Amino acid sequence: MIISVSRRTDIPAYYTPWFINRLTAGEVFVRNPYRPHQVSRISLSEDTVDGFVFWSKNPAPLLPHLSKLIKYPFYIQYTLTPYGKDIEPHLPDKWTTALHNFKVFSAQLSSKQLVWRYDPILLSGRYTPAFHLNAFEKLCASLSGKTDLCILSFLDAYPSIQPALKKHGIQTVPRSMQMELLSNFSAISNQYGISLAACAEDTELPVTKSSCIDHHRLATISGKTYVVPKAKGQRPNCGCCESIDIGSYRTCPGNCIYCYANQGKVPSPHSAHNPDSPLLFGSLTEADTLTNRDMPLFQTNQISMF
Repeated sequence: MIISVSRRTDIPAYYTPWFINRLTAGEVFVRNPYRPHQVSRISLSEDTVDGFVFWSKNPAPLLPHLSKLIKYPFYIQYTLTPYGKDIEPHLPDKWTTALHNFKVFSAQLSSKQLVWRYDPILLSGRYTPAFHLNAFEKLCASLSGKTDLCILSFLDAYPSIQPALKKHGIQTVPRSMQMELLSNFSAISNQYGISLAACAEDTELPVTKSSCIDHHRLATISGKTYVVPKAKGQRPNCGCCESIDIGSYRTCPGNCIYCYANQGKVPSPHSAHNPDSPLLFGSLTEADTLTNRDMPLFQTNQISMF
């Protein structure tokens, strides 16, 4: 089974000690986000994990632990946008720290193991289309040769985050402008040898649909063949394959203005996190039901030719 770390919260940035402890223990417990008293025990052993897909805006805490991950196929989706503290208040400076860290990772990993995310694209008085085009080209120039793919998406104004968007003067990108931006982004990225793909966007847009959880990428990294079904329960235009996410909603201290995973609410108290617990937050109670999660292995012994 492929393990997603995580769509729901930034585990590499804020919870790496917990994740490494879980890796050592060989298992993790995850609450069902819709039925919280249902808890799954998920194996993290080498014979059940097909690979890890990390999602992070600041994966630097993983750097000292890369040697522990070598026995697993994995790649990191590194979100690097040009927004400032007005939009992403608790992230490192993009043009110094974040960009530097991306380059440090690239010195230790292959370009297949680093996927750059320019996500989400939003508009405001400060963040205009011209701003995005200028920033995107600067980032492409800096990341050329260090990644082979940039995944982008446009802001979705979920009802839970609309008050915050309105307060900060943030707008979604009109359809006609999406088409123009993607055309220009594609021309720019091609100049720097970086492919472009869109995450869960309209298939009529002039760009490839991404598979953020991508068994083909894991196959290239591992040299093995994967047979993986398409993910269930995702948005209609999502190209991801099946995986298990081990994060929890409303637990990211990043507090980015546009974040749907915090659902427009204050994250759970950080003190509820115990790095030694099998759960990311809290502990098991008498009301909880713990069940072993089925972990089908998607790898085959056949060597991949691609």
